[in-house]
Amino acid sequence: MKHAIEKMIQTLLPDAIPGKDFVIEEIGDGTAMLSNWNTQKLGPNPGLERLHDMYMKYVTRRKATVPTVDASDPMPYLAEQRARRARQLENGKVEILGNYVFQKVRG
Repeated sequence: MKHAIEKMIQTLLPDAIPGKDFVIEEIGDGTAMLSNWNTQKLGPNPGLERLHDMYMKYVTRRKATVPTVDASDPMPYLAEQRARRARQLENGKVEILGNYVFQKVRG
């Protein structure tokens, strides 16, 4: 997974050097984190989720013109987390009263 994430970042930022300009650390639960980012060379740290979103948009557009491009997701756990959060929000009805938001969880 680490190599795929490094490739993702290098696709978006071709001048970035893994281990020098940025460091990816795998966490024991099958996820990864960006533990070091060279802001002088690469600019402000956008975070892995934003980099992932940008990369997936890029490979999706690229795949439309070049069908042989590898459009596999380097961080599939992010898509799973988003789907889980979306399902949680769809379950209950949301009511707004003044400045407060209420959601009925169970009947």
